[in-house]
Amino acid sequence: MDQSQTTPQPANAIHPQEGKGKDEKVKEEERMTISKTEYEKLKRDAAEHLDGWKRAKADYINFKRETEQRQAAFSQFAAMAVLIGVIPVYDHLRTAAAHLPAEMKSDPWADGVLKIRQEFEKCLKDAGVEAMIAEGQPFDPARHEALGSEAREGVAPHMVVREVKAGYLLHGKVLIPAQVIVSGG
Repeated sequence: MDQSQTTPQPANAIHPQEGKGKDEKVKEEERMTISKTEYEKLKRDAAEHLDGWKRAKADYINFKRETEQRQAAFSQFAAMAVLIGVIPVYDHLRTAAAHLPAEMKSDPWADGVLKIRQEFEKCLKDAGVEAMIAEGQPFDPARHEALGSEAREGVAPHMVVREVKAGYLLHGKVLIPAQVIVSGG
């Protein structure tokens, strides 16, 4: 082996003949001398493995984040499917409560039904659902479904003049568009 290519031994290195005990001889046996080119190759390999480990760690972090985002999107999609099925039932309950005859408003049974409607409203609100305000607003095809038009004096064209069926938002995004009548121009 060429002396110019070997790594220098530290000044306090233990030589086999100077060893004082069994442990020191084992340490000496474990020590080896390698050429500078081998040392550089090992150093490059270690750096390459470290870079590979860093890339794998970054890939894992990205995968974990993407998985969490997919799970959140799936949960939101599942909630939307349930809400789309439940909201028409709520609409029927709301319509029935709005058409409750005056003589029945003091009836305990009717009072119970109105309390159920209030609880239903609270559950929907807690889930992020809110009724859309359509009447008096400009017609927006992303939020409203036009069922017809009416000429109304003093009302600008393309304004919602009547809400036929309520629309709903989920966390500010349209869940069910409002069915409306629009002013004609």
